Amino acid sequence: MEYVKNKTLYLEIIKCRDASLTASPELIQMFTKISEKYSRNFQYKYESDRDDCIEGGVIDAWQYWTRFDPSISTNAFAYITQVIKNGQMKQFRKLVPPETRGCTHVSLSHGKIYSL
Repeated sequence: MEYVKNKTLYLEIIKCRDASLTASPELIQMFTKISEKYSRNFQYKYESDRDDCIEGGVIDAWQYWTRFDPSISTNAFAYITQVIKNGQMKQFRKLVPPETRGCTHVSLSHGKIYSL
């Protein structure tokens, strides 16, 4: 499986935009590849949380890809990656309550450290 290249993504976005398509299957597949690759940067307690975050990133990319402005930049990859990152974080916030994020309890007892 070849990773997504900026030029390929840019041309697909332009093609879909010119044809007034919502998003082609090829474009959705590119969003999925980028989202899957980006999700590897994080550790999740449950694998299903990773899958949900990947889907959240793809959904946001699908919703906001039309906001990419080729007159400002030709770096579609950076734009889509940022949208996917924001979508994954939005989904993660829905899945994991803020009071339990990164929470570890450490207690000291007789010089020994116990992590809960």
